[in-house]
Formats: sequence, structure tokens, C-alpha cells
Amino acid sequence: MHIKWKPPECGSLKFNVDGSCWRHNSSISCGGVLRDSDGRWITGFVRRMGKGNSLTAEMWAIYSSLQIAWDNRLKDIIIETDSLLAITLIKDGVDRFHPLKPLVSAICNLADRIGNINFTHSFREGNRVANALASSGHCMDFGLYSLDIPPSSCILLVEDDIRGVVFPRGFAG
Repeated sequence: MHIKWKPPECGSLKFNVDGSCWRHNSSISCGGVLRDSDGRWITGFVRRMGKGNSLTAEMWAIYSSLQIAWDNRLKDIIIETDSLLAITLIKDGVDRFHPLKPLVSAICNLADRIGNINFTHSFREGNRVANALASSGHCMDFGLYSLDIPPSSCILLVEDDIRGVVFPRGFAG
């Protein structure tokens, strides 16, 4: 199976997001990129949160993308993640004792206020730019950083996506 980044339909926008967790110290960060149907970079973000697990990082990535969409009055956007579990928690909800209940509720409330948010899944190989952004957050100070242009570490990845470069499933590079 071959995977590539899939652009949104003409006139639409897509946020690709990802979370990152370092196993040796539980450091978590996340990142995301908003692009149009031609693959052009609209905005991006990196966020360093502290300690946690990979699911928490994925959920913060989704929440952060919604915050940016809300702040910029964006509607009808796709939010794509490589975490099926995160999508399931958002769509199915969690019980009141779940440790991520406050974050899941915040995501659902913000998505409802924005309107017409479509959560979709992508394999990791189709989410390489967001993965690079999320990984870079571990080396930053705590907080949310907005990126008006792609960092140098992402330029070739963005160009690969625009050209439609495909990767075999399981490709780690």
C-alpha cells in the first residue's frame, strides 16, 4: 500500500495535526499545518505542553488547531490526524471519569461553535509535515507558537506533498 498527503477539495482547508511523546521522559508536544487545496501553507503551529502520553499530545494537537480556526474565524475545515483513537474519543465521547474528559469536552464544544468540522484519519506517511512540527516542539519553551511560514525543516516535506510523492505504508523516514 502506498500513502500520500491528500489535499482538501478546491475551496476547502485542511489542518493536518500530530502529537509527539518522548518515551524516555514523557515530554509531550504537538504541531499542525493548515493548507489549501493546492497544498499551500496557510499557517502552522507548534505547542509544547509538558509531560503526558501520546494520546494526550494528539488531543492537544486537535484542540490547538480548533483554537486557531476559531481565532481566525475559519469554518468548514477538515482536521486530519493519524490517531484513530483520538477521533473515536471525539466522535463517541468519554465517560465523566476519563482523564481526558475535560479536553475531549473542550474539543467538542469548540468544534460545535465553529461549525462543520470534519475529523478524518490519515496514516502517518500522509501526515509527515505535522509529524515534523510535533517533534520539533520538544526543543522549544512551553507554549503555543504560530508559524506563518514553514520552518526550514518542513520545506521539503511540504514540497513532496504538493508534488504528490507517495510512500510505502510503514515508511519511517
